[in-house]
Amino acid sequence: GNTASAAGAVDLRNGAFTVHGDFTGNTATSRGGALSADQFATVDFQMRWVEGNSAETGGAIDIRMGATATITGGVFTHNHADTTGGAVYTEQPLTISGATFEDNDADGDGGALWAWVGNAIAVDDSIFIANRSGRGGAVGVAPGVDVGEVQLTDVEFRENHATAGGGGLWSSGVPVVLAGTVDFLGNSSDGDGGGVLATENRVSSTTSAEQGCSSLSSVASVTTFQENSAGNNGGGLAMTAPADATSTGCTLDLGGPTVFHANQATFQGAALELLGYLGSGTPSHAVLRGDTTFTANASATADMGAVRLHTGELAIQSVITDPALPNTSVFLRTTNPLGAGSYDAPALMESYTCDASIVDANAACSESFNP
Repeated sequence: GNTASAAGAVDLRNGAFTVHGDFTGNTATSRGGALSADQFATVDFQMRWVEGNSAETGGAIDIRMGATATITGGVFTHNHADTTGGAVYTEQPLTISGATFEDNDADGDGGALWAWVGNAIAVDDSIFIANRSGRGGAVGVAPGVDVGEVQLTDVEFRENHATAGGGGLWSSGVPVVLAGTVDFLGNSSDGDGGGVLATENRVSSTTSAEQGCSSLSSVASVTTFQENSAGNNGGGLAMTAPADATSTGCTLDLGGPTVFHANQATFQGAALELLGYLGSGTPSHAVLRGDTTFTANASATADMGAVRLHTGELAIQSVITDPALPNTSVFLRTTNPLGAGSYDAPALMESYTCDASIVDANAACSESFNP
């Protein structure tokens, strides 16, 4: 392995490049343990094996200063970042296709990938396995100078872990669009969001983006949250709105079939938690437009809900449950701290009734919700 202050092996600047090969055991004291792309370089990384590289940011690859990059194929494993982006760090447009990220870690955020999203980030046909960090065990994203979009197409997040939040994915004020089949399987967080944590912008200092909240949406994606766990709230998915009077809340809008199965939370929202805005701003809202399955989700705290709605708006078009796989808490828990002692958060549940089939499939119907 090679050692440098930046770009442990190869530094790419001012040109168009195609990079092939294996990169192992390289070190940079600042950025890009193996490779760095900047100063308006256009780079096509056609990787094979990328292992054991380390840097302060971008354990294997660091992309910034006007560069544009694609990563095609390759296995990224055992790479480390002292701050963000265990394998890859980017401030610029990036497309990743057909790659595997396994057992990478960051002491800060984004165990495999960290992206400042001022432009488009696209990941397709890729898998993230057993990556670790503080927030975003596999992937962490936040706004750049402007707010770009992250698109995930046919991506699997499996057994990633975050100590602070977002075991698979943490989105801090960035729109995330799902397409194809996207699976969050067996991810965990010591905080909120075992599979996904979507929040307001908590890290960027840019004025254009700092008031925004995350959105998670799909048109026809099949999305699965299965066997994820949270040490706090939102075993499968947690969305937390900003605490600012001028802010807009978080948005969840899933158009295809969605499955929440066997997720766990220590406290509230074993499958899903929607924490709405607590002041005069626009409230968070969630719409699940396709068939949504809730089975075997469990909260360790009694009566805390497979779904928790906290001062937000929720619409579920079609709820599917299975008496053989009950959710071991009340189905929906709604709370509104603005009305002390009351449970009157606005909720719209289309095609949901507290009938015998729902009761049989859950521990009870929440008394705080009147269908």
